[in-house]
Amino acid sequence: ALFASRNPRAIPLLTEFAKSHADAASRAGALYQLGELLPKEEFRELLRWASEHDEDEENRRIALRRLAEPG
Repeated sequence: ALFASRNPRAIPLLTEFAKSHADAASRAGALYQLGELLPKEEFRELLRWASEHDEDEENRRIALRRLAEPG
């Protein structure tokens, strides 16, 4: 249900999930949802963080790929 929320009050919890949840898929899902909720520059900052610090190699690659997208 958290990932389905578009309520801005979910942003802090989703950010915490994206940075520290034990499950890589949950971190990726939270990051994806934040892409729809955060202003572009804040989201790009979170992508930069994920590309450098996420424990999962695939999550880091996805973050780098999204950073390279125009816009």
